[in-house]
Amino acid sequence: MSQWANNPPPPTSMEYAPSVFGGGRVPRVETHNPTGVIRCGDLSLTIEGQLVPVVDVMLGSQLGIYFEHHIVLWKDPALTIRMSSWKGGFQRFLAGIPIFQTQANGPGNIAFSRDSVGQIVCLKVDPGQTVKVREHQFILATQNVSYGVSVFPGASNILFARTGLVIDTFTCNGPHEGLVLLHGYGNVFERVLQPGEALDIEPGAWLWSDASVSMQVRGVIQMPWTDRRPST
Repeated sequence: MSQWANNPPPPTSMEYAPSVFGGGRVPRVETHNPTGVIRCGDLSLTIEGQLVPVVDVMLGSQLGIYFEHHIVLWKDPALTIRMSSWKGGFQRFLAGIPIFQTQANGPGNIAFSRDSVGQIVCLKVDPGQTVKVREHQFILATQNVSYGVSVFPGASNILFARTGLVIDTFTCNGPHEGLVLLHGYGNVFERVLQPGEALDIEPGAWLWSDASVSMQVRGVIQMPWTDRRPST
């Protein structure tokens, strides 16, 4: 799976830069949105705009998409629009996320924007693969990608760690790959973790991950009353 869609990733030597402090490498920032025409089935889309990106989609007559209605910029009147409820609607309601899903089928044109600066991440999801996405980042997915929801465990995580209440999960079903588009509020970094490798990040900064990546929240400073190691 790749966020680069039709555009090949940079060479491995360019994915990371030497740390100015020594002792390893740091991910390079993605300096632009995906370029060119991205295709999936009979759907094609482009990413336009520089400061505030816009996803401009041309739908064919076969593969449709679903999205949150409030991010639509414009659409052709001829498009077929339907609404249905999201899975996990109660959890989404508590998290302040729309509980109704909008679906569009072509042929015709439709465009989306979250009306904020940032970058677009375009994930091509292979059949059977699942990605986890932080709430309030989703733009659209093709209809061969199913949606699920999980709740980040622990009240302290939800209240104090800025991880959010809901984690969106997207799984590609069927014989062909699907698309999931996300909005990153700012520059987006991608880090590939090796087996057994761990990375500390600010909880509100993560955007998406493979289903194989596990997450847990821990405090930066351990209070004296939380240290239960035996005294010596």
